[in-house]
Amino acid sequence: ENRRESDVVARLGVEAIEAWDRRGIAPADWIVDPEARLNAWLQILDTPVGEEDQRWLFVTSNGAARFALMAAKEKGLLLPAGLKLRTASYGVVTLTKDSTLILQCWGERP
Repeated sequence: ENRRESDVVARLGVEAIEAWDRRGIAPADWIVDPEARLNAWLQILDTPVGEEDQRWLFVTSNGAARFALMAAKEKGLLLPAGLKLRTASYGVVTLTKDSTLILQCWGERP
């Protein structure tokens, strides 16, 4: 919403933000296509792995990044308590050559 988080929480309510941060359920007036986002991440995770672990760098928003974790969960990865990628932070998910997903970190700041 291009506003401070406290302003967004005040407008939408704590429950709406918790649903977004913990389960990827967008507030009613947000334009989000969860199915398309989830499917796009699943496609990436289904990329054939060669002889080495796969590493990609994605620069994206917190809103899009949470669907990466949701897709990884569908592939068997245990998730952290929340999906939110904090502002100015990063996450590292490794897809190994034997197709294992490893969550190395999430919400880390440099």
